[in-house]
Amino acid sequence: MSNDNSAKAVIEHTGDGPDIVIRVPVANLDMAVRIGCAMGYITGNYTVTKPEEFARDLVGELNDEDDEGTTMIHRMLDKAFVQTIERGGFGVEEVRCPTCENSGWVMNSQQPPPQFDECPDCYNPLGLECP
Repeated sequence: MSNDNSAKAVIEHTGDGPDIVIRVPVANLDMAVRIGCAMGYITGNYTVTKPEEFARDLVGELNDEDDEGTTMIHRMLDKAFVQTIERGGFGVEEVRCPTCENSGWVMNSQQPPPQFDECPDCYNPLGLECP
């Protein structure tokens, strides 16, 4: 039995660098599309005839932003963040209001990067203690 993973899609963080890398072999796109059709995730029956062209368009779709600047990758990561936190993932802590202990901070997405502005219960800005 071979341990060659070169044909598999891989998501990894080696711990040696600052990036999480998602790698999908272009040669596997046809198989992935066919499985998607067979499982009913893709309506109809398709085959990838020009993998390099399809890969280029696929990456374009993955990076395409909606009106709010969100991509499919953002939505995928948000779902993975929630699942990791709900399953007790390490290295993340809940931030609570120092005044009322509420954890439901309001995010202001107008400031890059997004900032948590105020507590919805006591309107205390993040990190400021009430006198």
